[in-house]
Amino acid sequence: MALLGIATGGACPDIAAQPFGALTDANSVYVYPTGNLVPSELETLMQQSGYAVNGTTQDQFSLLTFYSGTTVSASDTIDIYTALAVTRGTAPLALPAVIDQAQAWLGDRFPCTQTCCVLRGDVNSDTKVIVSDLTFLVNFLFKAGAAPTCFEHGDVNGDTKVIVSDLTYLVNFLFKAGAAPVPCP
Repeated sequence: MALLGIATGGACPDIAAQPFGALTDANSVYVYPTGNLVPSELETLMQQSGYAVNGTTQDQFSLLTFYSGTTVSASDTIDIYTALAVTRGTAPLALPAVIDQAQAWLGDRFPCTQTCCVLRGDVNSDTKVIVSDLTFLVNFLFKAGAAPTCFEHGDVNGDTKVIVSDLTYLVNFLFKAGAAPVPCP
C-alpha cells in the first residue's frame, strides 16, 4: 500500500505526505482468534508511529494510520489517496516504478493550480539554497526525516517527484557548477 497524497480543505494533494504509522502483522494473532480485528486492539495498533513489518509471517494484514490525535470538524474534509502497488513474481525492485506511475496518474486527474513554491532547492524553507538543504533532503529520503514543508522545494529538477535524482541535482549545483534548480511554476 502506498500513500499517494493527502489533501485537506479542498487543497491540492500533498504527495510528499507520510503516514503517521504503518504495520503488518499476523492474522493468526489479531484476526482469527475473534473472527475479526478487535476495535480496542486496532486502536492501540493505530497509535504506533513509524513502520513495523512482520517479515516472517505469510498470512498477514496491513494497517496504515494517516493521522493520530487529529480532530476533524464537520465542515473539514480530508481526502486520502492511496494505491495498492503490486508486482508479479520476483520483481520487487519494480515497485517504486509502479508507485511513480500511480502518483503520475493522481497528478493527471487532479491538476493543481495552487503552489507554495518560492525557490526550488530551498528544501528547509529558509529562503536560501545551501548545504543545509542537502542535509534536510538526505534526512527526508534516507532517514525518515521530515518532509519539505513545500513539496516543490524538494523537487529540485522539476520532475514532480522528490527522489535521489533531486539530491544529485542539488549536489551538482552546489559543488560542481551544475544547473540551478528549475524555477517554480
